[in-house]
Amino acid sequence: SLQRFKNRLKHKGLFIINSSLTQGHDDIRAVKHPFSDIALSLGNIRIANMIILGCYLAHKKTLDIKTVLKVVEEFAPPDKKGLIAINQRALKEGYGLNDKG
Repeated sequence: SLQRFKNRLKHKGLFIINSSLTQGHDDIRAVKHPFSDIALSLGNIRIANMIILGCYLAHKKTLDIKTVLKVVEEFAPPDKKGLIAINQRALKEGYGLNDKG
């Protein structure tokens, strides 16, 4: 996927790479974090996308993180209410990656 999409990046665009899945791409400027590894450490590999979203929000400032946290809670379907807390934690973790370098 990296090779396929890296040429689509617009000038000053944000390229986010899951370094848990790919290594050694120093030829492009990108935000690289081990999102899958972080998700596993939080207890669920399926929340890697929420960690990535948090990272994106921290870099682009398109939406306030508090707004997204609230939306996760308000729009979760009844059968997914048990996943609200871990998804919110994942968003916060991804958002905090900006502070960790």
